[in-house]
Amino acid sequence: MRQFAAMVDDCDATPLPAWLDELANSGHAPLAGIASALHADQNAVVQGITTPYTAACSRSGSSRWARSRFCSS
Repeated sequence: MRQFAAMVDDCDATPLPAWLDELANSGHAPLAGIASALHADQNAVVQGITTPYTAACSRSGSSRWARSRFCSS
């Protein structure tokens, strides 16, 4: 999961296919299930990783970090 977090932090989905393969072949059913779900809508996952903003910006309870990291205002 740290690899996925790094992809989000870096806004770089390049490692996503290899990471999904790693999860799918991990031998752990829950991880394989996550890989299957993310692979089924991989275009949306890539878009979410590479878009430099988040819904956290619009939440009144957002942390200062989220606002400063993801919001341009």
